Amino acid sequence: MPWSDYVKKEQYEVTKNDFGDEFIKRWEDTYNTYQWDTPHIAKATMHVVLGQIPSVKYMRYYTSSTRYEDGRVHVLWLQPSGTGKDGAHYFMSDTVPKIVANELNMKYMVPDEFTDAAMVGTYEYIKKYDKESRGFREEKIKINGWLSKGKIDIFSMPECSELFEASSQHKEGLMTRFQRAMDPIGRNKITKILSKTGDDPITVEPECSFFLTSYIPPSFTKRVTERGFVQRMITIINDIPISSRINAMIKAVDGLGAKNSDIEKMNHEVGYLANYMSLVHKRYNEIGTPKTDTNTMGNLKAVVYHVQDMIEKVPRYQQKEIAKFTNRCLSHAMKLSYHHAILRMSDKVEIDDISYAEEYLYPIWRKLIHHFEDALESDQKAVERENRETRWLNTAFQTLTNDGYGMDGWVFEHPLINTLSSMMRKNKDYVRRKIKSWVDANYLEKVTFKGHPMVKRIQNR
Repeated sequence: MPWSDYVKKEQYEVTKNDFGDEFIKRWEDTYNTYQWDTPHIAKATMHVVLGQIPSVKYMRYYTSSTRYEDGRVHVLWLQPSGTGKDGAHYFMSDTVPKIVANELNMKYMVPDEFTDAAMVGTYEYIKKYDKESRGFREEKIKINGWLSKGKIDIFSMPECSELFEASSQHKEGLMTRFQRAMDPIGRNKITKILSKTGDDPITVEPECSFFLTSYIPPSFTKRVTERGFVQRMITIINDIPISSRINAMIKAVDGLGAKNSDIEKMNHEVGYLANYMSLVHKRYNEIGTPKTDTNTMGNLKAVVYHVQDMIEKVPRYQQKEIAKFTNRCLSHAMKLSYHHAILRMSDKVEIDDISYAEEYLYPIWRKLIHHFEDALESDQKAVERENRETRWLNTAFQTLTNDGYGMDGWVFEHPLINTLSSMMRKNKDYVRRKIKSWVDANYLEKVTFKGHPMVKRIQNR
């Protein structure tokens, strides 16, 4: 069917000039009324919403005869606290329900409870009066969790740092639930066994997309290299320089006293976006998944080689850890290529669509790799410093024992502080804190002998 047959001759008319890049620009302009200077986030919200349109969500992009990805896009945005991440959530909560209203009826939600029962579901027993027996009987009701089909379309967490600071079994399980939910639709079943109550197991097949934001947690790098949670999302790390913060405040001042005409203009743009999304759904509900032009294969391979090149530029001892996040880079590039073709109303993915994905993703990947590189370098330096200080500790124990300041593995603390201070070229307060940390970590034992503190190594370091 030609594109013109999908155009509604109504208030928000869509012309062929709007297809593809023009639509993206108008989406960004609408997003910029909520937040400035974050073009990657503007496009990220667009892909999250587009990936939840039914005719797009259930598409399957095959990478082999048995492996496929669905049309959903998940986003993790990491940025310092107090720098305006909430603007994206305001945009999503205010605008998305208007853009995908009527037949699409997309639900954007910020859940406030993350227990297993809230996420997957549970059973509740209520008492109901039975007229025949003239008594009360218990009736079992199934309560669907957030991850149940149709409960939420866009699952948003304005502050998801707790996922990376998981220390309890519950938080570890929550991350596993999220990770499983992002697997391709049809292969992401989650089953909850209710062994304590003996109730039937609850199985859900999540279809929602995740839009998560947080500051950069201290444990982020470790979590990335240990789990597959982050790899399943387009992860955007955005450091905000002072100039951008000042610019945002200036724009906020300029925006004071918005006129009714400005509000009407934004409402018109939202109407346009809503109409366009409706056209996208109808078109691809009819023609299905776009085909991949064979001429694009070389460009997709170039994406892989580009990622390899970025990794090979970092120090060799970091490459193994950084490479763990790249497993799904090709998957993200494919999805965004398909999305761009869909926004063009095209029936096939072409070179321009691959180029769009490359231009969008490369800066994101570079920032991510630079973050890992800096974090791993800091970790490496910390290990080297700890090893160096351990050698000094062992040398100090040997020296003090030989000089008569210790016996049977024990040494007096005050001479030890003086000796380590000289070796480390650190002040005595630093050495006292270091000794305390070794005691707390059970590397040293501390006692008082005739009013004098003494320490002893209780395990080799």
